[in-house]
Amino acid sequence: MASPKFSNTSQSFHSELKKRISDYFTQAGKSSTGNLSLYFKAIVLVLSFILVYVHLVFYTPVTVLAILECIVLGGLTAAIGLILCMMDYMAVSANINGSMRWPG
Repeated sequence: MASPKFSNTSQSFHSELKKRISDYFTQAGKSSTGNLSLYFKAIVLVLSFILVYVHLVFYTPVTVLAILECIVLGGLTAAIGLILCMMDYMAVSANINGSMRWPG
């Protein structure tokens, strides 16, 4: 059985990843910082979260509706987290010159 061989390149994984991300956005003709659609989704999700939360806390609906609103609130929380993760990823990948540091 042949042993696996790895390329012996001098570039680090991080710099190669940033190069490929930059090439993707250039070839696709997309903005690397997001577009109006992404920001619109984020605003709609945050406003929906606020409305459901206010209704749940201050208007105390019946139990069945409260449980459904809790489920919706959890879904909205997850969706907001996903949107924030996408926005953060795009912001980091847009910084091609390497001046931004990764957390940690």
